[in-house]
Amino acid sequence: MTMLIVRPEGALSSILVSSAGRVWVDAGRLCVDFAMTGPWPEAGLAAARWEGVHEPSDLADWFTACELELGQLEVGPSDLASALELRAGLWGLTRAAIEGRPRSRDGVATVNSYARATSLAPQLGSPGRRWSSPTAVQALASIARDAVELHGDPVQLRRLRECASDDCPRVFFDASRPGTRRWCDPVRCGDRQRARAYRRSRTHGPARTDHQPNDHPDKEVAR
Repeated sequence: MTMLIVRPEGALSSILVSSAGRVWVDAGRLCVDFAMTGPWPEAGLAAARWEGVHEPSDLADWFTACELELGQLEVGPSDLASALELRAGLWGLTRAAIEGRPRSRDGVATVNSYARATSLAPQLGSPGRRWSSPTAVQALASIARDAVELHGDPVQLRRLRECASDDCPRVFFDASRPGTRRWCDPVRCGDRQRARAYRRSRTHGPARTDHQPNDHPDKEVAR
């Protein structure tokens, strides 16, 4: 069933809002959105505050917010364990891509394993689209398949970026037409970083602001 997601007034552009009103990161692509539900496993204890999926109910909540528009799924402890395993694999592939190093065998094996499972089955509805008896296992398979599509295509993979802000750990998929976006969110990080550069210039002389013409992209490319 397609759900109506109501965005809070004044919310930033890079968020997803669940049916319960909880805010999640919108990183521009399904598999990247899912990775951003928690920190990179090797980021250390300092990054633990970024964890968003502690209980099965957290995962169920994210499913209502993500672009799959799943509605409320039944999620148990085994589904949570599987989701965290897949997310760790996604993060491994993501860090490797951003840092320009080879993908780890473990990360590839994890994502491939979930991608081989039965994914969500779309059905025509009245109107639009619906899923045929969706489950958490199928949702994870669809996320893994999206990751295979992204990480298996060098052209798309070049649009996987790390936020240019000094203190932001987010990654995102750049769907802007020119493909030169630098910030996970042009307001949250872009404006804040330019404000810092302005303050530095007032104190130490002119400094580069890293402003890009498309910091506020209003068009997306198909993916």
